[in-house]
Amino acid sequence: MLLLAGIWGLLWQCLRPESVPGLLGLGALAALGLAAGLLLRWDRKWQRAALCGALLVLLAAGILLRSHISAALAGLGDLWGQWRFQQTGRYTPPYVGAGSVWWMLLPVGAVTGLAAGLVLRQRWRIWPAAACAVGLLALRLAGLVPGGWWFTCFLLGVLLCFVQGSAIGRRAKAVTAGALALVLLIGLLPEGLSGGASPTALGRRLGKALHRWRYEDAADPLPEGDISGSGAFSPGQEPALRLTMDHWTPLYLRGYVAGEYTGTGWQQLAARRLTEEAPMLYSLQSGYFFPAQQLAKANGEAESENHVTIQVLGACRSVAYTPYGGGDGLESALDARDLTGEGMTDPTQRSYEAALYPVEESYLLQQQLAQAETDSDYRTGESVYRQWVYDHYLTVPQDTYDALMAQFTPGQGWNTTQAKSEISRFLAANLTLREGTVTPATGDVAAWLLTGARQGYSVHYATLTTLLLRCCGIPARYVEGYVVTRQQAEALSDGAQLTLTQRAAHAWAEYYLDGVGWIPFDTVPGYEENIDYQLPEDGDPAENENGTTYTGQDQTPQQNQTDISQEPQDDHSQRIFIQSVLLALAALVLVCLAAMALRTVLLRRRLKRQRRRFEDPDGRAACQAMLSALHRQLTALQPGAWSEASPQRQEALTALLGDETARQLTALEQEVWFSDHPIEEPQRQQAQKLLEGTERLWRERVPAARRWKQRFLTCQVI
Repeated sequence: MLLLAGIWGLLWQCLRPESVPGLLGLGALAALGLAAGLLLRWDRKWQRAALCGALLVLLAAGILLRSHISAALAGLGDLWGQWRFQQTGRYTPPYVGAGSVWWMLLPVGAVTGLAAGLVLRQRWRIWPAAACAVGLLALRLAGLVPGGWWFTCFLLGVLLCFVQGSAIGRRAKAVTAGALALVLLIGLLPEGLSGGASPTALGRRLGKALHRWRYEDAADPLPEGDISGSGAFSPGQEPALRLTMDHWTPLYLRGYVAGEYTGTGWQQLAARRLTEEAPMLYSLQSGYFFPAQQLAKANGEAESENHVTIQVLGACRSVAYTPYGGGDGLESALDARDLTGEGMTDPTQRSYEAALYPVEESYLLQQQLAQAETDSDYRTGESVYRQWVYDHYLTVPQDTYDALMAQFTPGQGWNTTQAKSEISRFLAANLTLREGTVTPATGDVAAWLLTGARQGYSVHYATLTTLLLRCCGIPARYVEGYVVTRQQAEALSDGAQLTLTQRAAHAWAEYYLDGVGWIPFDTVPGYEENIDYQLPEDGDPAENENGTTYTGQDQTPQQNQTDISQEPQDDHSQRIFIQSVLLALAALVLVCLAAMALRTVLLRRRLKRQRRRFEDPDGRAACQAMLSALHRQLTALQPGAWSEASPQRQEALTALLGDETARQLTALEQEVWFSDHPIEEPQRQQAQKLLEGTERLWRERVPAARRWKQRFLTCQVI
């Protein structure tokens, strides 16, 4: 009961189907199924018939109510998509025809209760529970499964299964019980300390270890936003990226992008903050408006005169390294479902190319767009996205804002050019470049930089630059990636290939230029002149028309916003639904195959252990092991009644092995199993000879396909 309550409680906690009566009905049906599984005996014909009849009734009901079940599956898909989006930021459009999920949950609850009852009647009942516990514990530590009483309830059920299990010894029971008792503490921690959005410290370490194992061939020299406690900047010489460019220019390759400052570092916007705007962002990205391609789209029909090819070697593969100004060809590295990374996470390919538009001309492009008389799809999408940017990328924690304003005072109505100039001057006077800087593990990083350390490397410069831009009312984000410097670009000929090592890893700030998009701003000494923005001859009146001083609270300047359809296309949603079902079936098949493979490995290991008993110093034990193997071989050769008590056994043995061999086998069995005199070497050799003869007969008479099945599926013989 504890196991079932924990599993279904966690499911309800994640999916949130708002129906208390339905939840009570689910619990009742699951309990009835559990009772049936524990009480029914499969060897009684009437009970077996009743169970089969119930399953047939369920099947018939499923056929008659298939429309309701289909709608329930779609509803479950929507709930799963919402939960997955909250955890990962990967958005899935709602399915067509979604309805009440209880048409699916109620019968599944009954079936799972029945399955749990049948499993708990077996001696090995502890192992399925242990496997579930390990899986849920890993998800819990990673912050993907919420803690609380449902999780604790499930772990208590697992603990009882171990303590009451008869398949393990007393010492193993004690050790297991102690370990699981400690594990219970993880479930009892309050949500504020160990909840899904704020995983435990152990969970963060586990997540980082898994991240490194999955995505990094070499250690990433940058902290991916987690600045507190980060050590000195000590990159290696491992190759990170390989680039080829038609005409070499300085290049910033944007990788990890974060917009939420936590005081100890940067993290991507939490999916809970994106929930309301998720359909709008997905519609933009799946249609025509990727932020990573925005500058290229702003150029409209203009042809690109430059191209770049990017191949990922040893750099972290969890993000796509997208160049500013990248256009056609970049789609292979983007994914419209990734909203927190705005299409730039989980690249589908490790090599991609893109047309390249000059980022230095961003202000000239802004003036051209401001002077255009007609609206376009791009301008419509940009106005919507711009409003979203101003809503989310101006926030500064109040304590951090106070610490910054104690030393830096923004001017009233500064545009981006003025703000950048003043910020560069301020950082040059208050911060010294030192790659050996070690960040403390606690405290506000920005306040520590300005009041204590006054030194740092690129991640510290990027942090302060981003926050100061926001204080000036300019939306900004923190970025990590790789840089081709002006000196490197000038030393390369057109079409040449360049391999960037981890030494090229770098952090900088990017700010949103109204009408154009995100462009880089680097204040690290030696990098300031990498991008030299060209300004219009008559100044830059079009940019930053909303120049107002930030007051430490969210700013949402009014912009011309045009509503766009947030309803996904029916055929697109249906296709995604079918794709999800097929993927789920494929995953189920893979899980079944993995379970079958594990079962085969375990059973064959047991057979090998039994064969090692053939060499037992005790002659009787060795002969008994060989005779047991011979009996299994006979069953594999010809299924039938091979028990010693069967009256037809001797006739079957004679027909199969011959009269002399059958008599020898019967005499040896009587001697080994029932005599009281010692079993010597002659009997051991005779048993070995009879077993080898039976194995040879099995290989000659049994077809190859059946032999393979008996060896690797049913595991009757070795």
